[in-house]
Amino acid sequence: MTIDNGVVVLPDGLPVKLRFSAMRLADGRRKDPDTGFESSVKRFVAQVVEMNGQPMTEILDTLAEGLWQKLLPYAGDANLSNRQFTITKTGSDYVTKYTVAVQ
Repeated sequence: MTIDNGVVVLPDGLPVKLRFSAMRLADGRRKDPDTGFESSVKRFVAQVVEMNGQPMTEILDTLAEGLWQKLLPYAGDANLSNRQFTITKTGSDYVTKYTVAVQ
């Protein structure tokens, strides 16, 4: 697991245990690096308060719909910070899969 400019980067194939204090779906813009075209996108942003048992204040920011669809139902949860999310990312680019277990 790495942190890149205050943003959590999930490793491939390794489970990561996270706790969040807030999360939301936001509108954003994305510029394709190959074509230069811009498009509207949905981004999922979450405030990370603990990672693998270590306190922190970082951001999980993703365009990966496969991940945010699994996390978004918890966005309004009053007990959000008491829940532990174990996220495992496998693959890369458009074939990335995410497994999420919630305790």
